[in-house]
Amino acid sequence: MHYTPLYLHSQYSILDSTLSIVDLVKKAKELELTSLAIADFCNLFACIEFYTECKKAGIKPIIGLEIMMAPGLCTEKKRISGKAPGRAIVLLAKNEQGYKNLCKLSSTAHLEGFYYTPRIDKVLLEKHHQGLICLSGPYDSPLSDIVLNGEQNEVDEEINFYQTLFGEDFYLQVSLNRMTLAELKSCGVDDEVWVMQK
Repeated sequence: MHYTPLYLHSQYSILDSTLSIVDLVKKAKELELTSLAIADFCNLFACIEFYTECKKAGIKPIIGLEIMMAPGLCTEKKRISGKAPGRAIVLLAKNEQGYKNLCKLSSTAHLEGFYYTPRIDKVLLEKHHQGLICLSGPYDSPLSDIVLNGEQNEVDEEINFYQTLFGEDFYLQVSLNRMTLAELKSCGVDDEVWVMQK
């Protein structure tokens, strides 16, 4: 069975990970992985080091990016009641065009879309989606937000947007939570509603 982790953060995802690229690739080699993806939070800072280390180890590098989607246009810098400034999706480059589009989206998110966090929007994604694979995102994704609000027609619309744009290159992301509900409650996590939701 071939397994490739597609949603890894490195030390370049500040406050999310302390994993160095060298250690990441070393562990992948120990586990006999043939490919490995990195998707740091809102940046591509690790790309060159990651690519170089993977090539030295004989591992296929997959360059990715966890990027925040604005609830509207990313150039609108105002709070929308009941909405976070951005929700995360994961984009992976499958070829050179995809890498160029990752670079464009990342730069635009920082230069034009920054509001609490670097952000893009659906208009930008439509313009720069070629060569990319899209994962629906982690627990704080646009799709998760809609699902938690229980609006089925909005869920269908959201999935349809990504499926239309990416076709077979759109995947629903599943994340493992190792703690049971009882374990979460025993730690007192349920006292903090925002933590419990995450």
